[in-house]
Amino acid sequence: MHRLKIIKSDGKKEDFDWQKYHHSLIKSQVRQTTINQLRRLIEPHLYNEMPTKEIYTLTKEFLHRLGEKKGFYLYQLREAIANLDSIAFEKYIAQLLAKWKYTTRWNVLVGGRCIEHQVDVVAEKGNKRLMVECKHHHNYHRDSGLGKIMELDARIKDVNQLEGPITYSTEEPVERMRFDQAWLITNTKLSYHAIQYADCKNIILTGWRFGHLLSLEHLSQEVNLYPLTLIGLSTQESAALVPFDLVTTKDILGKRPSAEVYQFVPSEKFNRMRELALFLSRQSDN
Repeated sequence: MHRLKIIKSDGKKEDFDWQKYHHSLIKSQVRQTTINQLRRLIEPHLYNEMPTKEIYTLTKEFLHRLGEKKGFYLYQLREAIANLDSIAFEKYIAQLLAKWKYTTRWNVLVGGRCIEHQVDVVAEKGNKRLMVECKHHHNYHRDSGLGKIMELDARIKDVNQLEGPITYSTEEPVERMRFDQAWLITNTKLSYHAIQYADCKNIILTGWRFGHLLSLEHLSQEVNLYPLTLIGLSTQESAALVPFDLVTTKDILGKRPSAEVYQFVPSEKFNRMRELALFLSRQSDN
């Protein structure tokens, strides 16, 4: 069984590792008793060169069957974040950082020495101001690479080099501000060169299962804040609800929606989602 090969999403083959599989379940806050049951249920279904996607689907099925409600949803967190509309992802990140005691502003136009820059999130805590770049991928199996890190490094330099009057024309007013540090937040893993370059340039990185206490799943689970795509919203519905400021489980609990919302999400579905959001908001770590 230890020599069983699995096929990853990129087509590469590797040995199936029970310890790695267990770790992914622990990260999703699945109870140990359930993990033990799950292994007994999963093992007979494994076969050589089984795609990881099949293992993922089978795991979801058994988590649901075993009544592991919280683990069932959190096991799908990575997929749910990938299913967000890109603007919804930026707003989700802004809310996450606010829960971590940052003062945040979304989508700010900031002047630079050469050009103006659209900053996804301006985050401030204490005397420190951060330029936050949100890089969202619908394909969460890909890596975020070096190019985005180099672009972010160039942008913060251009903004911080602005002195004197702005000499170029812009369609919209721009703000003048300096940043202490840049922060890239993505829903994927990061390439080796991206990590190396960011470390050299003192850029903060948050990725999927990268950054330890700054990892995306940790930031989300520690404050029990999740995207609505985790509890039944599709990508298209996510995009439609952004103008109504309905992006996260906090939003759906915070206020009653306007009648317009029900044009995009039926009231019965919305009420079921509200119940699930309330359930997840009440959970604490096992």
